[in-house]
Amino acid sequence: MIISIQLFLILANRLNLHFLYLNMKESKISKGAGIGLIAGIVIGSATNNVGLGIALGLCFGVGIGSVLEKNIK
Repeated sequence: MIISIQLFLILANRLNLHFLYLNMKESKISKGAGIGLIAGIVIGSATNNVGLGIALGLCFGVGIGSVLEKNIK
């Protein structure tokens, strides 16, 4: 796995494809999705229903992140 990542970085460097891995910025939606996913896992494991917790946490996290991103723009 590590060799394939190193090989990708060497190939991207040779082909001047720096934009593939340097210009990725985090948005509020991705942060909300990550926080919602973590909260969903915690709540799902506490209620013994991890699948539902992950799904709901991810949906609510993306929704909150989307609202926060629209407020900034």
